[in-house]
Amino acid sequence: MAGRLPYNHADGQAEFAIRMNVRSTIVSQFEQVALEQKRKLARLSDDLKLLDSGLDSLSFALIVMRLEEALGFDPFDESDEMLFPVTFGDFVKLYEGRSK
Repeated sequence: MAGRLPYNHADGQAEFAIRMNVRSTIVSQFEQVALEQKRKLARLSDDLKLLDSGLDSLSFALIVMRLEEALGFDPFDESDEMLFPVTFGDFVKLYEGRSK
């Protein structure tokens, strides 16, 4: 097929590993902050609304701060027009999109 780059299996595996690492780092921070803040964390799924997660604004601030330390960036600093993610899946995608 003209104009189409061949699929590189190694690149696909590397991208998958990066996404899984980002996701596991985020899940770990949600769990750790919930424990420290004595919050009952809802089961994390992509469709879980962040407002229903059991965390408060202080918890989210701690998570974002720790993710900046762990991942080396804060996606909320990058755009004035960014909408805050609504679901856990949106939150993860925000970080996955930046880590590529």
